[in-house]
Amino acid sequence: MFTTNINLDRLNKKYQVPFQKQVKQEAIRTNDSNDTHVSLSKDHFNHLLIKTNPLISFTGNSQGDLIKVVDNAIAQLSQLQLNSSYNSPQLQAIIKNLDAKLGTTGFEVTDLDTKSESAGVAGRPENDLVEGGIVKQRDIDSLGELPTVKLHSGLDLDSLKKEPKKLQKLLNTLNAMKAATNYNPTVKDFGNYQLTIHNNQLANMLASDYTTDSFKQLFDLCDSKGVFKLNVDKAHGLPKTSDIETGENWEMSARFWVTDTCRNIDLMKKDPENRQQITNAIESVARFYSNQQQAFEKIIETPSLYTPYINNPDKDASFNYEGKVDPMIGVGHIFLPKNFDEDPSWFNRRRLESIGLFLKTSTEAIMAKMGNNENWGYEKAEDIPQDVIDSIATVAKYLQAIDYPYAPSAGNWEEIPLPGGLTWDTESIKEGFKSLNKLLHSKKYDNNPEIKAVRNRLLQTKHSDLLSNSLQLESLVKAGETRVEKYSTQEAPGIRDKDSSLVFITHSSIPNRNTIKVINRNLDILKTLEDSLVRDNGITRYAPFNFKLSNGQIAKSPDSYLTYGYDIAVTPDGKISLEMGDYKESFGSKDCSDPEVFAARSKLSPGDECTAQWFMVSDMSKGYGVQLEKLLDIYENVTDKSVRQKLLPKIAFTYKKETEYINRGFARITGESTKANGEKCPEYRIPEAYMAVPSLDGKVKFLPGTNTPLTWAETSLNGASEQYIKNLDRLEKLGLAKEVISAA
Repeated sequence: MFTTNINLDRLNKKYQVPFQKQVKQEAIRTNDSNDTHVSLSKDHFNHLLIKTNPLISFTGNSQGDLIKVVDNAIAQLSQLQLNSSYNSPQLQAIIKNLDAKLGTTGFEVTDLDTKSESAGVAGRPENDLVEGGIVKQRDIDSLGELPTVKLHSGLDLDSLKKEPKKLQKLLNTLNAMKAATNYNPTVKDFGNYQLTIHNNQLANMLASDYTTDSFKQLFDLCDSKGVFKLNVDKAHGLPKTSDIETGENWEMSARFWVTDTCRNIDLMKKDPENRQQITNAIESVARFYSNQQQAFEKIIETPSLYTPYINNPDKDASFNYEGKVDPMIGVGHIFLPKNFDEDPSWFNRRRLESIGLFLKTSTEAIMAKMGNNENWGYEKAEDIPQDVIDSIATVAKYLQAIDYPYAPSAGNWEEIPLPGGLTWDTESIKEGFKSLNKLLHSKKYDNNPEIKAVRNRLLQTKHSDLLSNSLQLESLVKAGETRVEKYSTQEAPGIRDKDSSLVFITHSSIPNRNTIKVINRNLDILKTLEDSLVRDNGITRYAPFNFKLSNGQIAKSPDSYLTYGYDIAVTPDGKISLEMGDYKESFGSKDCSDPEVFAARSKLSPGDECTAQWFMVSDMSKGYGVQLEKLLDIYENVTDKSVRQKLLPKIAFTYKKETEYINRGFARITGESTKANGEKCPEYRIPEAYMAVPSLDGKVKFLPGTNTPLTWAETSLNGASEQYIKNLDRLEKLGLAKEVISAA
């Protein structure tokens, strides 16, 4: 009997999860396994492959035969869209064949209809739970456990005739699976790492090392192809969240996030026309916050509504808080520019880092031109609308009131709020308070008439008691610094430690005191993320973690947003189900802050290996770049040759890592391909994430995600590139380039 020896790493990468589990279980049962390999007979191996993978269990067990079946189905279904000839015997035979070979006979999921009757699923129920910006109380305990419902393939002509949109979903599903089968991006060896490169032209340009000129050639090519092109809504100054069509994903094309708006201002500075819109963007966010003034003030008056454990002097005990944290208590972070109100389909109001970003961005916009002679921001104090002045004062008081370093937050990923607060949220808000204190109390601006006029306006607001007190602002900064120092490599200590949001901490300005200590801390953060979350096509948002349901039970979730087959009609075991396609649409890019809904979505994921791989590898590059810039500052400011010599290994290391991650960022730029939702993918664009899709030969492939391009991803890679060019230029001017490259 022929025996095949299977490497577990290869098994995990090449085959779908149900097959992996079957192989491992059989090998353990027969005692033919160790830590790295399993052994099975070839016949047994193939039997398990067919048993667990319906995509190859049909007459004619070759990949080519199945591709022919799918090609024929695509052709016939596309023709059906044109002539609506549902009675064709040939078409009926194709649908029957698809159902027999690729369809599911039933897959159990959480019954979300039951959920929506009591609390709304992926949005608010019809009778809105917010009045005048103030949240009504609701009983989370009433949600309880939810029943399951069985979904079937839905592959029949009657269903397609009644709901033509299902025809398009089926076509997109087949297109995506076929594209996954044929998708083979370039894999290139760079010595210490390999890259999966999705654009063939860029594969020839990415290098182990660069000069300033050679990297600029790469950057300029991408810039000329529109990689960093920004689409700004001139009426409101708002950069679009994504340039995808509204019909493809309304949530990402029509909504605006406070976080994305603040972050994308960095890219707006690059273009003279967009630069003029920055203050307009800030004013749009301020109007959104002004519309929530009642909600802000209610929590300022009674902070325990937001932070229920606020009176407990043991701050670290907050991570183990057993009570309820209602996601609807707080203020919104997603809005529609039509009226600057909250998006009514979203009820998570606990995203704190976006408020910190607004505080920093708005105060910097005041100081930039008036105080620092930069080419963006407000020119005169009288140009600043009162909404902006009031919003700065209100959000500062709000963040103080809730004890921001330990206040519950849903963080960057706006899912279930976690008690004890989040480390990146704390850093974001701390940086906002630093900027506010500088605007109000820095001696640098004491004789600046425009800045003085802004100070006077801020000190006439309702919350001038905080703004007028520099010592109080400094203590708020210190409180944030203390929390970040204590938990720098843990986003939600003891709950969700490994989270890519931590990378943004490494972008913050590094103080002149304890400089090497802060650099080493930031390098530890980057190493932690590299070891736990970096993948071939990007970085995952977070590692799987445990969370508590409303009935007290513990559930575990990998990151299930944009997971395996998320935007096509397939089940987690790779079978086609149009009913599953409908079920998934109830999640989409929607609210998932309720634990039961979050748990229901987690069941869509076959496992962590199918988690979406995001764009923040370019933020990893910038993180290394910021550390390198500070190391070069130290190098330039010391004259002792022995001290300089000791710095060189760390300079070489950070340069090497910055180069690796800038390459990882550019490697994600799309080539000619199909997106994970089956739609055509635009070339030279940056996906939000690469998403896992089942191929027709039983493998998992990663295709550009539905939200391609994502503007924040463009801003991220542009910022990392600017940092990299600055460092390359400086290394060359210091005469260190060759020495650093050879040492690296």
